[in-house]
Amino acid sequence: MPFLPRSHALPASSAIAAEHVAHKFTDDHDNPTPAPGWAVVRNGKVVIGGTVRKKLSAAGFRVVNPCYVKDDQHVFYVFWPTKELPATPRLSLLTEADPETFAPVMPGVCGWARDKSHVYYGEKIVPVEPAAFELLGYGYGKDAVTVVRGAEKVALDARTVRIGAFYQWDATRACAFVMDPAAVKGADGGTFEVIHDGVIEPFAKDARHVFYQTQEIKGADSKTFRWLGDGYGRDERTIFFRDGRAESTDLEHFQPLKWGYARDAAHFYFEGKRFAVADPKTFRVLGMRDYVDKLGSAGYVAEDSVHFYYDGKAYAKKSWWQFWK
Repeated sequence: MPFLPRSHALPASSAIAAEHVAHKFTDDHDNPTPAPGWAVVRNGKVVIGGTVRKKLSAAGFRVVNPCYVKDDQHVFYVFWPTKELPATPRLSLLTEADPETFAPVMPGVCGWARDKSHVYYGEKIVPVEPAAFELLGYGYGKDAVTVVRGAEKVALDARTVRIGAFYQWDATRACAFVMDPAAVKGADGGTFEVIHDGVIEPFAKDARHVFYQTQEIKGADSKTFRWLGDGYGRDERTIFFRDGRAESTDLEHFQPLKWGYARDAAHFYFEGKRFAVADPKTFRVLGMRDYVDKLGSAGYVAEDSVHFYYDGKAYAKKSWWQFWK
């Protein structure tokens, strides 16, 4: 499957919840949170990250946000070399910037700014009209005619563009930019809608198809499909795990647990595949654990009174600890 490592979604919050909205924009750019007093005027000199910055004048010095500082004559982008703060930042002069009109595009969002002539993403000039520019979230923005991802133009229609955590679409097409751009093959942008929005376990549909990531879920009915959670979905006839059919046919009793595990009235499943459980009454999912096998991979662990289960495979409890790192 493209893009994502083997992982499972935690229960999702509402798409309109305040924490989701904040995450949508603060993820547009790395947002450092330096300690108070990281940029000050001391003895008539500007001191940033403990270092005197001779190119900045104390006259008119202001901190725009943790990504930008300015004085009456200059604007500088503040590059933090590591997220492990405290750190000593590097300053990059924005030669085209106008200090008088330079300000953040959105309060509280680091890394996007504009003045009377330009929009900036970090230290790069964005090819848009400043007065008409707005942030869309997840690293995207637009003016009346152009959609950008960071400082780069994106082939989406500014009039009809929609942006989600995984999917981006307009009236004619849908795509996904996660690591690499990829079209959602066969998607109709005009009827495209997101079923579950998130970088982990994204589902979407149009009038005729259902998609997991960018892949069509073969045989899924768009009209009745719904997300169940943790990679599972169903329509009126079939249960699916990601882009494939799950082995359960018990639509009435099927229930995702977490970390890829699920159950119905009679059986248990891992990533849609049935496996045997010795004591169903005591079965519980523990979570992700490191396990040294031939691949040296991390897996998802459950237990009952008899066994531990690693990715649905049973291990006797007395021998389990030899597998832990």
